[in-house]
Amino acid sequence: VLTGRLHRDWTVEAARSLVGRTADLRHAYKQVAVLPERKRYAVVAVADRRGETSFFVSLTLLFGESAAVYAFNRVARALQRICSDLGDLVVVNYFDDYPQVEAAILADSARDTIRKLFDILGFRLAINDRAGDTLERIEAEKLEDE
Repeated sequence: VLTGRLHRDWTVEAARSLVGRTADLRHAYKQVAVLPERKRYAVVAVADRRGETSFFVSLTLLFGESAAVYAFNRVARALQRICSDLGDLVVVNYFDDYPQVEAAILADSARDTIRKLFDILGFRLAINDRAGDTLERIEAEKLEDE
């Protein structure tokens, strides 16, 4: 529970009017490169219809690769910290999803901030009507006027 004084420029109603959204990384694993010295572990073998095998080296993390989960989670957590610490956003991460909570009057600014931060860092968000733009009202349990 957070406690404190409400800034004089805010009304209790504005502070209680919270909204949330979730930003989602587009093709998250494909946005994280394999370290050059680890490429030898990123080889995929594919057999064609004639039974001939071809080998491919992935330049990005491979979905299903156990080490990729740990590598990606470190990147995802770093992105969350950048959004929180530099963007002053109330955001967490769950794998490649970034749920946000914000006062309704600051919702557009918060959306623009997370988009710009990811853009500057070279990460693409999935932007459409269902991901990252949907605002849902959140009920504030208790906020007292002092």
